[in-house]
Amino acid sequence: MIKKRNLDPSLIQWIMTQTGLGPGVGELHWVAPAKSSTSQFRTQLQRWGVEQNYKIHTSVVAAEAKTVANRNDVMLVMPGKYTGTGAAPLTWSKDYTHLLGLGPPPKREYGGRGVVIRTTSTDGVFAALNTADLCQFHNVAFQQWGEDADCLTAFKEQGHMNTYKGCHFFGQIRDDTIALTTSSSLEIGGAIQAGSADQFIECIIGGSGGAKRTAINGTLLFSGEQVGKGVDMQFKDCQFMSWIENANPCAVLVAESVGTDRLQLFDGCTFYNFRQSHGATEPSYVFRYANSVGGQASHDIILKGGCSRLGFGAWAKDNNYIFSSDALGVTNGGECTAVDES
Repeated sequence: MIKKRNLDPSLIQWIMTQTGLGPGVGELHWVAPAKSSTSQFRTQLQRWGVEQNYKIHTSVVAAEAKTVANRNDVMLVMPGKYTGTGAAPLTWSKDYTHLLGLGPPPKREYGGRGVVIRTTSTDGVFAALNTADLCQFHNVAFQQWGEDADCLTAFKEQGHMNTYKGCHFFGQIRDDTIALTTSSSLEIGGAIQAGSADQFIECIIGGSGGAKRTAINGTLLFSGEQVGKGVDMQFKDCQFMSWIENANPCAVLVAESVGTDRLQLFDGCTFYNFRQSHGATEPSYVFRYANSVGGQASHDIILKGGCSRLGFGAWAKDNNYIFSSDALGVTNGGECTAVDES
């Protein structure tokens, strides 16, 4: 019998249901904003006696520092905006640790409510970087608000076998970042086999309420720097959102010949690009390769489950490695068209 902790059984049951961890849940680490007229979460936790056994942190960074790798520690974050500072505001580096936002999953791709982890620093390369393996992130928005050429992405993924559910990755908000070919809302790559076998479920990548992009860059970037590559990635029921009125940018950019490897699966995903009054130039492609396709032969992209696009000219210019069992390979396949008027 487990006797160490005196926790409400309903809390442990909820954590197990959300994560699938079973009874092997590690220590809990609470985070809540300071009390204010718009945030009573800390007061409620204190009233419930949480502080008798746990410290309630005001910083996600401070709470992450207290987690211990390889024991399924869980960080429970109450709704609020948590703003990091410096070039690396939040680095998640411990295997088998998990972050659960205790607000609703982000539903509006430019909303600032719920659990928001962000940076506003001009030297913040990302709002969060994950280098750990076998972690889970639920119901959290990651936002890049820095206004400088150094502020490249909202979230950079370099781990293995991680799960993201109900998360929002929102970069390319400021004008100083959208001109860069290396900017994105979500970047995968940068370490050996970075981003292996990750799952993104019901997530939002990008935003149609950010800055209007013109450069060749992607909402999702497989950066491929060094020898890093996205391997066997899965995106299920995700939305890729953008505001582009130029032929060059795209939803998914494979930047280098080693940018991806094996299978990239997009299941039931929506690719939406906003254009003012529907009259402006639309981006040419959903998927784009920065370099020649000849160097991309180590991977395949599969679109399944009724993936759809709106506001893009075509799925890809170079489709040698992009496949679908749906009717997406035909002319205008998967493109949303106007419904009948009568």
